[in-house]
Amino acid sequence: MALNIPVACDVLRELRNSGEYCDVTLRMDDQQSFKVHRAILCSCSSFFRALFTNGMNETTDRIVDIHDIKGDTMNLIIDFIYTHEITLNENNIYEILPATNQLQVLELFSLCENYLYQKLSPENAIGIREFASFFYCKNLSEKAEIYLLTNFIEISIKSDEFLELDLEQIIHILNSDELNVRSEQAVFDAVIRWIDYRPDERKKVGYKKPYRENCIHFSKKIVNANF
Repeated sequence: MALNIPVACDVLRELRNSGEYCDVTLRMDDQQSFKVHRAILCSCSSFFRALFTNGMNETTDRIVDIHDIKGDTMNLIIDFIYTHEITLNENNIYEILPATNQLQVLELFSLCENYLYQKLSPENAIGIREFASFFYCKNLSEKAEIYLLTNFIEISIKSDEFLELDLEQIIHILNSDELNVRSEQAVFDAVIRWIDYRPDERKKVGYKKPYRENCIHFSKKIVNANF
């Protein structure tokens, strides 16, 4: 007989809410705490599986401290582990993704990556790429990079994040073989917008010795047409 997943999830939710058969309490840095079942957490998280089977104190302790995750975020993750349901939004995604990475709740981590990928836009692509890189979200980082290179001109016009990039990041983008632009003039205009955002420091940066090998080069035709 096939397992009725919704019914099973309802039963697990009831067990958690009632505290019945719970065998460990997770205590967060903000002092929120959650009674849970070790076996259920182990079934969805390699972090908890290692924590509860390593032979150390956590294997038998009734209270286990979990650091660097907010209580409200942990509550959402635990709910997902028990029910496989969650509502991701702009208010919680940037807390849930790094927490699921830390806890190795891979199914939810994948959902978080996909959520941010679906939200990519010219205004936020650079920020999402940097966020993904910081938390070692390789799949999301690569997709955001492709989006950036494919939509570079629109991003350079609409994104405040583009204006905040440093010289090395600008050069990395412009040197990519995957950069998709309609003309050299469009790239030139983008670079000028970037320079004009902080003209005092950026008009001089190309002349400083450490940057001479990393200059942004344009054809003589483009330079003559614009100066």
